[in-house]
Amino acid sequence: MPVYLLDEPAGKRGPPGPAGAAGAAGAAGPVGATGPSGGGGGATGATGPSGLNGATGATGPSGLNGATGATGPSGSNGATGATGPSGTGTTGATGPSGSNGATGATGPSGTGTTGATGATGPAGAGTTGATGPSGLNGATGATGVGAGVTTGSWTLATGSNTVSFTVPINGNYVMWVRGNIPNGIVVWNATVSVTNTNVPVIGTQYGWYYTGGGNILVLIAIPSQIVGTAGNISTATVSTTTANVFTFSITNNSLSSCTVNYGYITL
Repeated sequence: MPVYLLDEPAGKRGPPGPAGAAGAAGAAGPVGATGPSGGGGGATGATGPSGLNGATGATGPSGLNGATGATGPSGSNGATGATGPSGTGTTGATGPSGSNGATGATGPSGTGTTGATGATGPAGAGTTGATGPSGLNGATGATGVGAGVTTGSWTLATGSNTVSFTVPINGNYVMWVRGNIPNGIVVWNATVSVTNTNVPVIGTQYGWYYTGGGNILVLIAIPSQIVGTAGNISTATVSTTTANVFTFSITNNSLSSCTVNYGYITL
């Protein structure tokens, strides 16, 4: 028999299954015993009883179950029960505030005695203001007279003049002669090393005078004891005992005397 779920409507019954096959024929009953032969042929014995009916064939298999009926709709949910009332506990009473500690006693006010007013000092002069910043250094001037520098001058009469200056021996020097008057210029310079008075002075010298104004000043002669050629070794000799004295011949063709300067720097 089909089984149905509880609380659900039964599906439709399926069609009946086919009839089971016929059962097999029962076995033949036993053959009746043969009667005794009668003399001269006795009568035929009575027919034995029919064999028992064969057992009923087994019941054929049940037909296929019918398809399960569609599930019925679910029952609607029951209504939600009403919410119970909220419980609200009462706020406990606030505990009493602790009592304030007692205020400490105020200490006595201390009042120092006022010192006596000092005597007024004598009026003094105002202090000198601070020194202002130093000014910028000026540009270095051209080399002039200073330590190691010796200068002098000659007064040249009109006509021919022989003049000189002297330096210490065993020294190195830069020397010059310079005269500059209207239309007359003479100039000379040298760099020398002086050793003894009786040997040459080694170095170089240059002399020049202006000829464009009528030869007012003419450089006639320059020192003869200076020897040497740049880039060469000299073994020249001179006949002198005054190698440290530098002598010049200058002619003054002006109508009056004039001044010519000289000098040297000790290196």
